[in-house]
Amino acid sequence: MAPNEVETAYPENIRALTSLRFFGALAVFIYHLHLVTTIPRTAATLLLYKGFLGVDFFFIDVTDKAGRKTRFYVSSKSYRVMMIDYEDDGVKYRRKFYNYNYAQGTLVPFRSTLSANDKIVEESEILTVTYGQKIDEELFRISQG
Repeated sequence: MAPNEVETAYPENIRALTSLRFFGALAVFIYHLHLVTTIPRTAATLLLYKGFLGVDFFFIDVTDKAGRKTRFYVSSKSYRVMMIDYEDDGVKYRRKFYNYNYAQGTLVPFRSTLSANDKIVEESEILTVTYGQKIDEELFRISQG
């Protein structure tokens, strides 16, 4: 690497996003086009009129020391984690979070789903949140055996 070059930890081109960028740009173009012309509002073009809204989320890729990768999808409006993707033993998992509410000042997703290879395998719902409870530390010890 040359002395003035900066090494980046991310790829320059993410192919999976290229098609999404196209549709996002198309929506923005049609939105601006409708400002200067009269395009009939059909069901097909109704969503494209919302092109001014832009991207609704961004993602953060995290790799732990063992090399496992997790992608966090974060809402650009509320800054809440909407879902995470990860892979384990060849199975692609996706956990989605819903129904965020405050519990004693902390924002908690009260519902979540877990999908394995695009099939829902678990649905969870939190009914109550209690803070300040004593928990036996033995629950967190890994047995050596």
